[in-house]
Amino acid sequence: MKKKWAVKMLAVSLAAAVMLPAETVVRASSMAVATGNSTIDGRPVAFKNRDHWSTPDGWQVYPYYYTADNSSFGSGDRYKARFGYMGITANGDSGKDPVTNTTIPWAGANDKGLGLVQVAGHTLSSDFASDHGYPVSQDLTNGMSGGYMNHIILSRAETVDEVEQILRDTNGGGGFHGSFARNTSAMISVFDRNGNAAVFEFDGDSFTRDNITQEYQQDANGYYTAAHNDDKDAANPADGAYSGYDWRNNFSKVNWTKASGFPYFFDEQTTTVASETDPHTGDEDMNVINTVYVPDGIHDWEFSTSAVKRHTRTGIRLDDPFKKDYRFFMHKVVGTNALGTENYLETLNKNIGELPGDQKPTGWHINRFVSTFGTVLVGNKIGDPYGGKLTTMWVCLGEPTVGIFIPIFPYTGTIPAELATMYQAINAKRHLVYDYTDDNAVGYSGGRNVDHTIDTAALVGSTDNYYAEGGIQNYTFDIENWAFDEYDKFMADLRTGTRTDAQLKADMTAWQQNMAAKMKQHYVAGTSPNVALKKAVTADSTYSTYAAGQAVDGIVADESRWISANTNGPHWLEINLGQNFTIKSAEITTGKGNGEAVSNFRLQSWNGTSWVDIPGTSVSGNTSTKVIKTFNPVTTSKVRFYSTDNGYVKVKDIRIFE
Repeated sequence: MKKKWAVKMLAVSLAAAVMLPAETVVRASSMAVATGNSTIDGRPVAFKNRDHWSTPDGWQVYPYYYTADNSSFGSGDRYKARFGYMGITANGDSGKDPVTNTTIPWAGANDKGLGLVQVAGHTLSSDFASDHGYPVSQDLTNGMSGGYMNHIILSRAETVDEVEQILRDTNGGGGFHGSFARNTSAMISVFDRNGNAAVFEFDGDSFTRDNITQEYQQDANGYYTAAHNDDKDAANPADGAYSGYDWRNNFSKVNWTKASGFPYFFDEQTTTVASETDPHTGDEDMNVINTVYVPDGIHDWEFSTSAVKRHTRTGIRLDDPFKKDYRFFMHKVVGTNALGTENYLETLNKNIGELPGDQKPTGWHINRFVSTFGTVLVGNKIGDPYGGKLTTMWVCLGEPTVGIFIPIFPYTGTIPAELATMYQAINAKRHLVYDYTDDNAVGYSGGRNVDHTIDTAALVGSTDNYYAEGGIQNYTFDIENWAFDEYDKFMADLRTGTRTDAQLKADMTAWQQNMAAKMKQHYVAGTSPNVALKKAVTADSTYSTYAAGQAVDGIVADESRWISANTNGPHWLEINLGQNFTIKSAEITTGKGNGEAVSNFRLQSWNGTSWVDIPGTSVSGNTSTKVIKTFNPVTTSKVRFYSTDNGYVKVKDIRIFE
């Protein structure tokens, strides 16, 4: 009963919170970065989910490319605008700098391999400082805005160390528009092509640097109480020596005090836990008691999977004991009946907390009713070819839980046309899970953002389903899984380093255009590039309740497999595609858990009169539970999985792609 009670308490907290002044509500965009030994392959990855509360068209997000023009922001601009970059922005005032009218990014990467994600720093703002008796540090009239700082960094910095130099140069305004300081309070996670990564926290005239050099450890109570120290005046690690991960919402984590006495690390609230009776069931449960009623975002909302805590966690277990990669930040190994509150490798950008349920308040989760886009950046490491040009941005141009992430390359300098209005397509899906009519209404006042609760049955198919088992996510996860495999194959080819720069740009441009077109087409239609998904199947035999249809239901789980009878082979499973498709790859997952893989099998196609082997799909002596095969295109209306193994043949999932 504890988890049900937690959800009820969350709903009560939300009801109270919406009546508080806007500044005290936790408006927490989220970001994280990992590199070195904390990632799958040593390459840095970073993610961001952006929340938007103000301008009516701020949900209309799109990627753009800035072409370097050697412009200068003022006398302190030592680098000038020397690099092109790809960023994500929005229509209206939220996508423009108020002083220069420049288009500004909230995340992006440049063609030298520098990646940046940003969140606002509420406890670093001048309002927060003055409310606590400290002087204002920002030039509120003439200073650089947070979005313009992102633009300056992406168009000028090649390395993490150069990001630090730019912040030093702009502490006093840098000659920008006659300012005496920046007009911003923000945090950025950055990485460069050498795999170096750091988090910078800054206000108008000062900043801290938190190098990514460790995986933070829990204390005896399960909290992350180890201090984050300011590294900017210490010797930085050598190129390629950075390793670890870190995360932020809108609250500082670095223990540092300004000359004015203002502490970056600021917490005026403590939280205790006490036993309390659930009024709905009479059960005893552990409940949270906050010593200060008004939330400051540091130790609040203990029952939320996106609790904005300084030292604990943000979102679905960023401290999971798994190496991170780009899939980790989108979704990965989302097993059937996975719980969003467990220490389990699953979706992050799309997380809305514990499922199932009919209606779910999302106000305090990473993905929620005010989320307008998500992005995941994939960087480079020492030894990669092309000097940072393989840096990738995965962009979800709308609320991530109902959207898809599409890969684009900053080096191409071009944006697929399909992405200019992708926010409209994602908004159409969003209407299926939220009750609203006015797309442009923001904040708590009404319209788009008035409804905090998401219809999880529409999202995942029913109140019995979890992530990706049905509903909108049944095809969105499948589209992304296909894209993940295509991307991994393409990157493996690019990393051979055999292309000229001109060939590299041409191939990357063509590939991203093809991916954007196909992914958007399937997304709008609510279909999957997996042409075998939920198609009619027949098998030579079946064991117990492990029916043949479970091999094509899109669920990779022991509970949802086809198992043949315990007889001598051959054993086979025939998939009727319903019409002719030209197919060129397949993903076959077999066995139980991480073992008992099918040893010998091949795929066959129906030529109208008989079954013929598909060249390049034969497997023998196999021990891997997941096998991916790419082959010359074959046009057919039926595909057969054919195994010569004796005994039980166990198949979790078969996916066939065009």
